[in-house]
Amino acid sequence: LGATDDDKGRLTGRVYQYALYSTSTLLASLDADLDGYVTSPSVQVSSSGQTWTLQGAATLVTDWVDISEYVQDGSVQVGRQYEVDRFNAGTASLTLVATTRLFDPDNTAGTYYGQLVPMRQFRIRMLQSSTAYPVFRGYVTDWGQAVPSADRAIFTTVQLADAFALLAATLVPSVYEQAVLAKDPKIFYRFDNANALIDAAGNKNGTFTSTPTLVDGLLTNDASRAWSLTGSNYAWVRSDLSTLGLTPAFEFWLSTTATTGVIADFQQSGVSVLIMLRAGKLRFWDSSSTTWYEASPAINDGVARHCYFDTTTDTWRINGAAVSTTSGSETSPDELGGLVRTNGVMTLGNNQAANYPFVGTLDEFTGYASNVGDTYDEGAAPLAGQTTGVRVGALLDLLDWPAALRDLDAGDSTMQIFDGDGLSMLDAVQQAADTELGQTYVDAYGRVHHRSRSALWRDSRSQTAQSTFGDTHSGEAIRYAAEGFSLVRDETLLRNPVSASRQDGATITVSDSAGITKYGQRAWAAPVSYDLSDNVVNDRATFLLSRYKELTTRLEAMTVHVHRDPATLTPVVGRRQIGDRITVERTPLGTGNQVVSSVIIEGVAHRFAPRRWSTTYRASPIETTVFFILDDATYGVLDDDRLAY
Repeated sequence: LGATDDDKGRLTGRVYQYALYSTSTLLASLDADLDGYVTSPSVQVSSSGQTWTLQGAATLVTDWVDISEYVQDGSVQVGRQYEVDRFNAGTASLTLVATTRLFDPDNTAGTYYGQLVPMRQFRIRMLQSSTAYPVFRGYVTDWGQAVPSADRAIFTTVQLADAFALLAATLVPSVYEQAVLAKDPKIFYRFDNANALIDAAGNKNGTFTSTPTLVDGLLTNDASRAWSLTGSNYAWVRSDLSTLGLTPAFEFWLSTTATTGVIADFQQSGVSVLIMLRAGKLRFWDSSSTTWYEASPAINDGVARHCYFDTTTDTWRINGAAVSTTSGSETSPDELGGLVRTNGVMTLGNNQAANYPFVGTLDEFTGYASNVGDTYDEGAAPLAGQTTGVRVGALLDLLDWPAALRDLDAGDSTMQIFDGDGLSMLDAVQQAADTELGQTYVDAYGRVHHRSRSALWRDSRSQTAQSTFGDTHSGEAIRYAAEGFSLVRDETLLRNPVSASRQDGATITVSDSAGITKYGQRAWAAPVSYDLSDNVVNDRATFLLSRYKELTTRLEAMTVHVHRDPATLTPVVGRRQIGDRITVERTPLGTGNQVVSSVIIEGVAHRFAPRRWSTTYRASPIETTVFFILDDATYGVLDDDRLAY
């Protein structure tokens, strides 16, 4: 990386991330910002475990500032208590102590003045023998200040929250808008601003002749506005359009009951273009050929429609489908008459003489420099047919979320059409999490992590114990503290009967009579899923019933005091994460048989101060059901395994 294999052609500059793909599959990535388990000025470890050594003049450069010396104490809380709970935003807190006003946001002479603001990123790591282990990465929500009466130091309490808090504060952007912008439009008017005609493509803004009436947008799943035209208002784009060219493709949404009217009119280099209604039908006219092209169906029934015209084939598409297009010759249509036309000027809602007004609602007017295809599918049925992990990835794409800050399984469930109106990004991500029933959280690197439910019995880190923890009667080197160790065996997660439902779809209830006889009814409605089909709802209910119809012993809390043996315990605790399988051994009072439990980590908490570090785990029982997976040597045994949801 950075040179040929004979050490020639060396790169001068910075490399922020390296990713190796086989077609669309990521094989390995190296991100200096995230750090691997081994971190030093000369060594990095990639996502797949390869060690990279920096050679020659290459150095590891970071924008992070180490403030460890000022930390008096801190805590981290991530994860959940039960596997049927959602993962909420993880939190952390740091107490910084300085004898100067180093962390005072109001100190204009301070080293960090202007940087002590909300949303500043922090990361917390464990360091042992020059090896760093990630613990938390998040964003500042508060810079608290306190000055004790001795007036000798300033105590700053920094409150942090992980990326889920950021997603919770962010509304879902328009899927349609992002789909259009991805195709590099030359003009894109969304009609969201009553003070000006704003080009979302950033090229040509315009003005309204009078204050426009803005109404709800014409896209079902889009929160933007639309322009209601009454016949007296229109808009000008007076800047030179020569840089745009006579765009080969136009698309827009409209709703009208009118029979005539000019939707758009512009002239460039002596060539005029009109997009209009004639007898309630869409018509495109081009003066260079004196030919008009008309969509055969009338569309003036007041129904919202997406319209696309391709000048390379002279055809119309309506609501994503090709329609019959007729043509004819007209040298000078009436809509062209009136005032002398101005080169490089466009009007919307009228012609340049202010005649033949369009009456109706217009939305998302767009022009392209090439035939890019219409955007109807992205607007009317956005993100449909995606698996849960692909859905989460598509949502993060809307925010330009870095690839290095996501780790997404494809998922085992396929999702229905996405309706993001009024949702936060976290709400949208949680729809996928509720549907998948796996683990969706922010990991210690700050990555949005989405695990499929099958990963909990297929991934090696969940299939095989990654660490074994024992009590004082155990021979294990990794021991947990007696104080605070807590097991629960209650009815909290007994579920029988179980109801599963799909948004806008079926609801199925299943039960186990033997379990009801044994424990009584514990009715439960599972989180609503956004599955594409009703066919999986019964499987979903059956899967959940089999998981929760029997009483289980759960690990409520287990604490490891890392400071008692940092060399041994730091590498273990530093590598354990949500979703890892661990083994817990206990022999209460040192008598009788040893109890060995296999559990999956669901939550992690850390408390630390100089020379002290304690980590507490919460965990759920492992999945005991044996599933049937085709073409799998372990889970594909006929007459032995059974089909999985």
